[in-house]
Amino acid sequence: MILYFSGTGNSKLVAEKLSILMKEKLHNLEHGALPALHEQERLVLVAPLYFWTLPSPILRYLAQHPQLSQKELHVVITCGGAMGTGASLITRQLRCLNFKKVYVHALVMTTNYIPRHKVHAPEAAAKAIQAALDKLPIIAEDIRRKRGAHTSSFLE
Repeated sequence: MILYFSGTGNSKLVAEKLSILMKEKLHNLEHGALPALHEQERLVLVAPLYFWTLPSPILRYLAQHPQLSQKELHVVITCGGAMGTGASLITRQLRCLNFKKVYVHALVMTTNYIPRHKVHAPEAAAKAIQAALDKLPIIAEDIRRKRGAHTSSFLE
């Protein structure tokens, strides 16, 4: 099952493409109720990176569905630049919600945080997004093999 939250559409696009690639069901977290999950079902979360952490609507959703913490969780983060300490901070956030096995994957796309960054021209943005989508088969394989980004134990 692929759960996703998307602010501007980048994470939705990634979730849809990953769902097709991995033959997984798709659920928008903003649609509320969690669909039934099978015991062996893989759990993938696709979301944007907000200042190196998960957006608060995702954390609220996960807190409201504590049964999800029993699952191994793969988090695919879309971001406009460097992941920075994001993998470690996200792992820490999820451990506070009782997730034991967390794998983080990053896809650098294009920035869309207008107050802080210069937004790319449409052609450059499209190129960056396509380059990120081209990496989805590698991320899908990493998910299958239970691999993720390196994290710092200091920040977890």
